[in-house]
Amino acid sequence: MKRLILTITVLFAYASAAWAVPPGTLTSLRAIHALTNAEASKGLPVAFQATVTYYRGYERTLFVQDGDAAIYISYPNDLKLVPGDRVLVQGKTQKSSIPL
Repeated sequence: MKRLILTITVLFAYASAAWAVPPGTLTSLRAIHALTNAEASKGLPVAFQATVTYYRGYERTLFVQDGDAAIYISYPNDLKLVPGDRVLVQGKTQKSSIPL
């Protein structure tokens, strides 16, 4: 199985807040990694908790991890995050811009 680096447009909140997940929402990084690039390009809804592993606000670069799965996140505004922060990621999938 190929692993894709997917881009997700997200909204953040700290993980202590509870949220309702609509049916059909991808709730784990494992489920997101299982998508093909064509499936990811459909803008599927996602909602999962993860830990910030790398953040550079001035570069607009963010990676999060949950267990042994990690993913790059595209975000709409300036965030105040540090590695180790636990976040709630909500948004939609996008296809990878990196050819595999």
